[in-house]
Amino acid sequence: MLKPTIRHLAVVALTAAITLTALVGCQPPPGAAQTVHVAATAPASRPVAKAPTQHEIDVWTWYTELNRQADYARLVAFAAAVAHAAEIRNQPCTRYSSSCWIDGLEVCNGRDRPTCYIAWRESRFRWWVRNSASTAAGYYGMLLGWARKCGYNTTLDHVGPAAQVSCGAWLWNRGVDNYRTGQGPHNWR
Repeated sequence: MLKPTIRHLAVVALTAAITLTALVGCQPPPGAAQTVHVAATAPASRPVAKAPTQHEIDVWTWYTELNRQADYARLVAFAAAVAHAAEIRNQPCTRYSSSCWIDGLEVCNGRDRPTCYIAWRESRFRWWVRNSASTAAGYYGMLLGWARKCGYNTTLDHVGPAAQVSCGAWLWNRGVDNYRTGQGPHNWR
């Protein structure tokens, strides 16, 4: 069981406030009559707009309520995703992690970025490291040649973490085990 944090409590409070607001907003105030204003006169070139029927008003009200409920459901799903992301981001990065967030940046996940084992093996999750025996540098130990293909004329320890993650993702997604070009996950074997 997870220990509630301030973020969790904030998400719960936000969800409760939105729920109450949505429920209060669903009903018109007591004694309020729905009125439709139609222009008394219209220019001669246009026909006079007819007043909507009660059925049209009911259908419009129904669609409005559906949209409000859909917006509320999206907001609750977003709040849950934010709470889950905050929970994941607070986990320490290890070589066994399925994904790892450092300073608000997802460094590894094995899907569209290299695996956490690679980042652990190459740099122990330190973006500033460089291999003294080669040009390998950064989170993923990428060589200068790969940095140049990503648009950098220096080793990756001289660019920021976001640039390293972007370059690593580019190389990771260039093909699955593409032995001919050395791109894709094969690069780290």
